Amino acid sequence: FYERFYADSGFPKEVVLALLDEVATAVEVPRGTLRPEDRFGEELADVRGFERLDGGMAELTFAAERRERKYKSRVDLRELRTIDDYIRTFAGLEVELRRSR
Repeated sequence: FYERFYADSGFPKEVVLALLDEVATAVEVPRGTLRPEDRFGEELADVRGFERLDGGMAELTFAAERRERKYKSRVDLRELRTIDDYIRTFAGLEVELRRSR
C-alpha cells in the first residue's frame, strides 16, 4: 500500500500504515483491500462497523480526536471523504509535529 500509493509523499511509512490500520479496524475490512480513493460515504458506507454520526465518521471519530489532541489541531472530519483525505490530513500533521521538535 505504502509503496504503491505514498512512497513519494514524504510521509513516514509507519504513520501511513498506522492510519490505514485505523481505517481498516473501523470498517472491519483487511487493510490490503482498501484503496486511497475509497470513499467513506460510498464504497465504505455499507461495510459492517461503519456508521455516520452527525456527519462525521463514527468509528474513526475517537482515533481522530486522539490525533487532534496530539497535534493540537482541529480537523473538520466532515471534509475527510476518502481514505486518502484521512491519511494525508493526519500524516501531514505528524510531519509538522516532527519538524517542530
